[in-house]
Amino acid sequence: MKSTDLCGIILAGGESKRMGRDKTILRFEGQSLVERMVHILSPFCQNILISSNNRLHQGIGYEVIADAIPSKGPIGGIYSCLIKSEYTYNMVLPADVPLISIELIHFLLENAHPQKISAIVTPTGFIEPLCAIYPTTIIPALKDFIESGSNKLIDFLEAENFHPVQLSKEHSFYHPKLLMNINTPEDFEKLIGK
Repeated sequence: MKSTDLCGIILAGGESKRMGRDKTILRFEGQSLVERMVHILSPFCQNILISSNNRLHQGIGYEVIADAIPSKGPIGGIYSCLIKSEYTYNMVLPADVPLISIELIHFLLENAHPQKISAIVTPTGFIEPLCAIYPTTIIPALKDFIESGSNKLIDFLEAENFHPVQLSKEHSFYHPKLLMNINTPEDFEKLIGK
């Protein structure tokens, strides 16, 4: 898949309850977690949208999209950005997974399906719906899914017969913390200590 028709979507709208403060503005290697994702996505994407209801993210230089349907979590953030996107393909990444690499982005782009949602699947078989490419053609199905009362992205991906992009421990860029989530102060301490 070529990146000439690709928008980046950074999910930065979580409540950060376990962290006790907005985790997306925590600093790692000189950047906030949101800025880090912008840095990773910008070489590949024609535009970047930040899914957030936090005004602090407006100073980053990219459009911040508030939830069109409140209180739906990541699925609501993805939907809200997809309806604003002007591109056919949209790479979704969470702001709280700071060790995602440029090599992983290349791998996802090279193995994406042109008509389906393409999501990373970890070596242990876990589907990563927040490390995926969503074509805008799925917007009507996603809206119907949300309006039916469902919030689970995994269920939506499976209903849409998503394309799995299988990650292997044999990939040169793989390491166990590649997709590590930062949810608590302890997680952040582990990140800093690597």
